[in-house]
Amino acid sequence: METEIEAKFPNIDADALRSVLKEKKAKIEHPEVLMRRKNFDYPDHRLKQFNGWVRVRDESNKVTLSY
Repeated sequence: METEIEAKFPNIDADALRSVLKEKKAKIEHPEVLMRRKNFDYPDHRLKQFNGWVRVRDESNKVTLSY
């Protein structure tokens, strides 16, 4: 299984960040897409007790299931 690293940056000025990256000659590896996700657990939250979860994510071009 591939390792996934996910970073979230709340409250940023996306246009300003894009300008800085463009100045630095950064290249887009993956275009921005809307991803929808839903996390699942048992009613008694037994997965959360062990930092576990089940997630279904719609990545626009594919749907993934993670646990």
